[in-house]
Amino acid sequence: MTRDPNQTQSLGPNPASCEGQLDRGVISSCETMRQLKYHEQKLLKKVNLYDWKSERNVREIKILRRYHIQRREDYVKYDKIVGMVKKMVSMVKMLDPQDPKRMQLTDELLEKLYDRYYSVLII
Repeated sequence: MTRDPNQTQSLGPNPASCEGQLDRGVISSCETMRQLKYHEQKLLKKVNLYDWKSERNVREIKILRRYHIQRREDYVKYDKIVGMVKKMVSMVKMLDPQDPKRMQLTDELLEKLYDRYYSVLII
């Protein structure tokens, strides 16, 4: 394979054309990115840069509006508590229905939830 001496290898845009853009803080094609290594390419395939987890909160926003919740932190706390209660209920459900421990745990859980609900309403 022979190389033509008149043909220059392009390493990116001409640095002279980027001077004004760099002064203004504009990021464009003036900066060339290095070739990714094999393991970096594999990791990048697993990441969706356009759809972040924290931005998928359309459902959360709808709930905040529907129930007129002022602070997002209140909803997040409520959601965590609901998740823990659901997990606990599913664990209690695994016990035998006639087991006295199951009956005791069910009563305690209902009592705590009932007391918690009315203490929030009083405040």
